[in-house]
Amino acid sequence: MFGLFKKIQVDIDGTTYPAAKNSTLLRVCLSHGINIQYKCQSGVCGKCAVIEHTSQGDIPTLACQKVISPSETGRFSTIR
Repeated sequence: MFGLFKKIQVDIDGTTYPAAKNSTLLRVCLSHGINIQYKCQSGVCGKCAVIEHTSQGDIPTLACQKVISPSETGRFSTIR
């Protein structure tokens, strides 16, 4: 239970932000005032699309569905 409150770091557009484990990337962006488009917050509209930078390459994903995990590098770019 206490692991839910562990803080991890997420890189968004080259800036590092603290994020709560199991929070969505959209929630992290909104809580830090990052300008990201969104509407439905459930993945239906697709407006919160971002690019996740992984060791396998750049992968498009939806910020409202991407759950932050401490086992990942957490590097993302917003799409403007």
